[in-house]
Parts: sequence; structure tokens; C-alpha cells
Amino acid sequence: SKKIPNTARFGFEKQQCITSYYFGEIAFRQGKYQLADDCYQKALMLAELEQWKKQITYCKGGLSLVAINKGELGKAEMLLTFAVEAAKEYQDKRAIAKCYYSLATLAEKQENPESFCQWVRLAKAEFERLGMTVASNQMKRWLEAKHSVD
Repeated sequence: SKKIPNTARFGFEKQQCITSYYFGEIAFRQGKYQLADDCYQKALMLAELEQWKKQITYCKGGLSLVAINKGELGKAEMLLTFAVEAAKEYQDKRAIAKCYYSLATLAEKQENPESFCQWVRLAKAEFERLGMTVASNQMKRWLEAKHSVD
């Protein structure tokens, strides 16, 4: 029997990690938070196994949103602290924008309007720089809706 080269195994692990991460994204958007948590956890385990730091950042960002929706705000804050620092270290603009969005979501749940506005503005600016107009417009509407309530 042939031995599978290490590079082939890494490619398989990487694909499993990516697939699990995106299944987590889909489950999260459908409001299936436990399933999303399970998928993100599997992706995180695979990313850590391969020491794939960039993907670890995305997984922890996804897990932070699940934690926010489950009311585990302390856990979410811890995950986001790691994710935003790592995203800045790798200069991953998309991950930074997503972290800012997540931090805004956390601030909203914590009922911290100043922090909320700060993070939404930062997320909006990052999404605009990336040309992500749908996300940028979502941040604009979120900010406008918040101000109309206050």
C-alpha cells in the first residue's frame, strides 16, 4: 500500500476544515446555533491540528457570534479579543471587518451604545475599503436604526 504524502493529507484536512467552517456559517445564518457551534468547533480543531493560524482566527470569530447569541458574552469577548488581534497581525482586512461587526453585535447585547456605534463605524469603513457594499450598507442601516430608536 502507498503511503499518502504529508502534503496530500494537509490538503484533505484543510478542505475538511473549510467545509466545516462554511457549514457553521450556514447553520448560524439559519439560527441553528448549536449546529453552528459544533461545525465551528470541528473546524477549529482541524485548524489547530494543522497549526493554521489564519483559519483559527475565522473559527474563533464564528464561535464568538454563536456565544453572543447564546448569551455567553464573556466567552464571546475572549474569542473576539483573540480574533481581532490575530486578524490585525495577519493584516486580513476581511477578518478585521468581520471582527468589528462581531464587536458591534457584542456591544449591542451588552447595551453599550457608545461602543456599539464605534464598532459599527469601524466595520462600515472596513467593508467600504474592501468594496463590500452590501455589508457596508447593512452597517449604515444598523446605525441609522439605532439612532432612530434613541
